Amino acid sequence: MGIWKSERKKFKILGYISLSWNIVFVFAFAFTAYVIVFFKNCIDTQDCDFGKFLSPYDPLFVTMIGLLVAIILSTVRYFTNNIKIKIEEF
Repeated sequence: MGIWKSERKKFKILGYISLSWNIVFVFAFAFTAYVIVFFKNCIDTQDCDFGKFLSPYDPLFVTMIGLLVAIILSTVRYFTNNIKIKIEEF
């Protein structure tokens, strides 16, 4: 029975790791898309106002901030669960 319990813990930890890496990749993709769209608009309109680059009214910027918060929360959740699992093993 002990083997199954350790296997479940291992898969649970691997699940948190894969979830956080997926969120990191989505954030990187969203940030890359944001930069590309900003510079495309900058070239098309000849209006390169970098004050608009990090505008809180831009939906893509709000999405990136949400993904950054998700990365932080999933990392904190992973580490707190990892510490809890190590404490339970003793």
